[in-house]
Amino acid sequence: MKKILLSFICVLVFAGAAFAHPYQSVNYFMLRGITPSDSDAKNLLNEFATDVGQAISGASYGVGGNLDTFGFNLSLKVSYQQLLTNSIIANHLGDSAISYPIVQGEFALTDNLIGIGRLSYANDSYVFGAGGRYLIYQGYGYIPTISLQSVFNYMVADVEVNDYRVYVPWQPTVQFTAWDWKTSPMFYFQDVPYVQPYLFVSFDVAGVNLLSSDRTGMGTIVTGFGYGVGAQAKINPLTFSFTLSVLESRLNYNFAVSYGF
Repeated sequence: MKKILLSFICVLVFAGAAFAHPYQSVNYFMLRGITPSDSDAKNLLNEFATDVGQAISGASYGVGGNLDTFGFNLSLKVSYQQLLTNSIIANHLGDSAISYPIVQGEFALTDNLIGIGRLSYANDSYVFGAGGRYLIYQGYGYIPTISLQSVFNYMVADVEVNDYRVYVPWQPTVQFTAWDWKTSPMFYFQDVPYVQPYLFVSFDVAGVNLLSSDRTGMGTIVTGFGYGVGAQAKINPLTFSFTLSVLESRLNYNFAVSYGF
């Protein structure tokens, strides 16, 4: 078991470092000499907000069902957010994804309500998250358990720009905040033998606020509907899960191993 957890932690560290600087181009594309129109800059920021929002909220799901009262579950996760080719800010320097290792804890507040806490550091940014999952209907057999989950994630980025292709002498660091609020009904088939599948649809609200660049103070808010599927397998006391979610043709892959008692 220790070897499994150690291997997964190594994967988390690698995932956070493999795509270390997807945010270095923010100041560059917000220069009025590069993107003179505020409306064009806002469109670029909209795409960027969607990318970042999905990256930091990825892996919110993946532990199906609810814990017993006073139960606790700790997960180590990786969120791998695929970038679209028109997401110019994030993939300008060759990045094809934004990746975050995430620690997520779940704890029972009542018989029907689970609290969720999340923490991550990667890409020169901190991510904090909190939310809950409420049990609406307890399924049995092949009738799914239905829950409603809502999680808010907040990110603070402070990136030192060291690539000459986007370096702006009077703005040597990229600073911004981003957030995502993901709400979703979840359907969890807990009595399927060996592997327990789940599916969900989601409503996302995400935003970005610039703290550096020629357009300091500019912000944006985007919304969208998504969906996802996943499955988990239990080898007590560990649970392994994989989830694939989609929002506006963007794919998010996330992997997790959790320990519960």
